[in-house]
Amino acid sequence: MDIHKPKPVHNLKEFLSEISVIVCGILIALAGEQVVERIHENHVAAEAREQIAKEVATNLAVLGNRVKSEPCLDKRFTELRRTLAKANTPVYVAPNWIGRPDAWDNQSGRWQAASQSGRAALLSTEEQRGFSFIYGQLAQILLLEADERQQWSHLEALQGVAHPSATLIDPARSALSEAMADDAAIRVRIAESSSALREIGIAPVRSPVESSFDSVCLPTDTPTEEGYQRRYDAIRAAH
Repeated sequence: MDIHKPKPVHNLKEFLSEISVIVCGILIALAGEQVVERIHENHVAAEAREQIAKEVATNLAVLGNRVKSEPCLDKRFTELRRTLAKANTPVYVAPNWIGRPDAWDNQSGRWQAASQSGRAALLSTEEQRGFSFIYGQLAQILLLEADERQQWSHLEALQGVAHPSATLIDPARSALSEAMADDAAIRVRIAESSSALREIGIAPVRSPVESSFDSVCLPTDTPTEEGYQRRYDAIRAAH
């Protein structure tokens, strides 16, 4: 095997030429490393984007079940206002059934995992802002639904009580106002989240859980036991 000894540098020009070759080699190596790293980051970002987009789109699709029940909620609010207005009068008729809106859960595990691992930071600024906004709204919806359940439990206490006392009517009136405020806030957050989803270019998906029944849609003269049974059956069918 022939071994080529390095040629001696005879002048400044040759020295600069040698340095240039070395510098170019280093720059090419660094550029290649950056290209490989950028390709890897793009792959990681694409994977994170796909997972987060699927999670958030599914969350909003599930909440679409809530949106479908809003006409029944509007009707029930009107009925309850009229019922409470007649309390302690001869024309008061106790409702057998009041019901309550279903609570629809949402998930944030993929977003949290991507944020904690730094993968979310690889997304564009617009995407990060959009996803952060939507998940913030979804978290607020969970809190509103929790408060909403408490308010409707006060309202359901009116079921079958022919002569409700002031200790029952007064909390029910307050609960109705709170329930209406919770519902209005939930509607706004769902609408704003759906709009933000469209702005970052994510298409809607079909909900994996769908329900054609909501207990608040049953007539107020539905027998109480029947109402509870139908709600229980609907919950089992949905899950």
